[in-house]
Amino acid sequence: MRRSLDRYLASLKKSGSKGGEDDDPESDDEQGKLADDDDEMELEGENEELIGFLSTVSADAAANLVVPVFFVFCMWFFDESQILNRFGIPSHNASFYLLFYVMMYPFQTMADKICIKIG
Repeated sequence: MRRSLDRYLASLKKSGSKGGEDDDPESDDEQGKLADDDDEMELEGENEELIGFLSTVSADAAANLVVPVFFVFCMWFFDESQILNRFGIPSHNASFYLLFYVMMYPFQTMADKICIKIG
C-alpha cells in the first residue's frame, strides 16, 4: 500500500513540474531520483512475478507427489471415506486413476523442468 502511494505522489510531482519551465538544477535531480525509483519499482514487480511463478510451480510439483498417495488411501478406505464414490468413481476403476497419475508423473516433471528453463 505504501509503495503505491509513493508511486502516486511521484506521478503528481512529475505532472506538476511539466507545466512550468523551471531551470532549477534541483528539479533535475528530483526527476533523476524519481526515474531511479520507477526502475526499482519495476524491478521489484518483476521479482514478485518470479516468486509467484516459482511458488506455483513448487505447489504443483508437491501436488504431483501427493495425489497418488491420496488415491491409495482412498482406495484402501473406499467404504469408510466414500470420497471416490461421491465423485462417481467406482472402486474397481480407482486403480486406473492411480495408474494414470503414476504414468503421468515423469512427463509432468519434464514439463515443469522445461517451463522453469524457459521462464
